[in-house]
Parts: sequence; C-alpha cells; structure tokens
Amino acid sequence: MRVAVLVDNRALEGFESAWGLSLLVETRSARILFDAGPDPELLCRNAERLGASLEVDTAVVSHPHRDHYGGLPCLARWAPGTVVYLPPSPSSLVSWVRRLGLAPVVQSRGMGIAPGAALSPALEGGGLMEHALAVEEDGRVAVLLGCSHPGPGRLAAAALSALGRGRADLAIGGLHEAPPGEVEKLLSLVERVAPIHCSGRAAEYVATRSPGRYLEAASGIVIEL
Repeated sequence: MRVAVLVDNRALEGFESAWGLSLLVETRSARILFDAGPDPELLCRNAERLGASLEVDTAVVSHPHRDHYGGLPCLARWAPGTVVYLPPSPSSLVSWVRRLGLAPVVQSRGMGIAPGAALSPALEGGGLMEHALAVEEDGRVAVLLGCSHPGPGRLAAAALSALGRGRADLAIGGLHEAPPGEVEKLLSLVERVAPIHCSGRAAEYVATRSPGRYLEAASGIVIEL
C-alpha cells in the first residue's frame, strides 16, 4: 500500500503547498483519492510531478470545506464519472460535484467503498459532518483523516470499526489541534501518526510525546506500508 500526499500546507522542493489536503491511497485492488485540496490546477501539477495518475476507482471528500473539495475539477478531467463519497453536505456542493461530471454519493453510515476500504459513519463536529477512510492490504492498515473536527481518535475508531479492524499501522491527515486526550485516543489505536494540514499543536504533542511514532509529511511525500 502507498499513501501519497498530493496537497498539504507544506511541500517538498519541487512541489507546491496550499492550505488544504489531498491524499492518494493505492493498493493492488483499489486507487482512492481522499480529498482534493483547494485548487484544481495545483492538484493536477503536484500529481504530475509525483507521476501519480488520478484515474482512480473512487474518491472521498472528508467534509464540506473548500480546502478539501476545491480541487475536484482536476479529478473530473482525469476521470469523469468517478463516484465521490460525501458526508451529509449542503445541496449546493452535491449539485456542483454533479455538474463537474462526477457522481456524488452522500452517505452517513459506515460502509465499504472498494476492496479492503471502508468509510466511517459521518460524525458531527464543529457544526458539520465528517467521515474518515480506513484501508487494508496484506494485513497493513492505514487511516486517512481530513480535518478531524469530531476528533481524530473518534474518527479513527469509527473508520477501523467500519473496516472490522481494531488497530492501524498509520494515521495520516489533519488533527485540527486536537486536545491531548483526543490525541492519546488516536495513539492508542495506531502505530504511527503523520499529522499534516491543520494539526498544529496536536502534531507538536505527538512529536514530543511519542517521537518514535511521529512521521513528517508534506506535499510530495509517499509513505509505503
């Protein structure tokens, strides 16, 4: 399994950064785009620089904030008709995704979306609904998080439950400056954490509290499990 960071607030040399998040997870059975960052041109450029095709099997928008879905026109150019899973979202967003030529599916319960991949139920946090993705291959499990408004520990637990697993090898994504208790809950469920995007003090907490389990990540990074 490979998890590539296509968009993040920080970037390796040769890649571009933006306030937002996009991850591409690839297994032998599925290729899933998780969030799309804020800008379609930036997403397409970073994917090209990484040599990553966006001809994916399916896509996920973690929650209805533009820095996580604004890049979807790039996906529409690469893979028109792709199913895009959304948590409960404004009807204007669902209609916009449909007008792009993509196929929005609004879901609120936990469900499988591809072989070895499951979405958590949509959880409420910060006045919106958000879901997370868990993916497994060869006994290795990764949890992908958007901004974790409901809490990274809560979302990771829900995604793992949807997949039928109790622990993960990796959690990657935004931790939304979660308080220590919620970060500890995440650490109790995963071996390593790659905090990116909006993680802030939660990233600092992981790096200080469990430095051996902290992974640096930014646009252009590829993590292999």
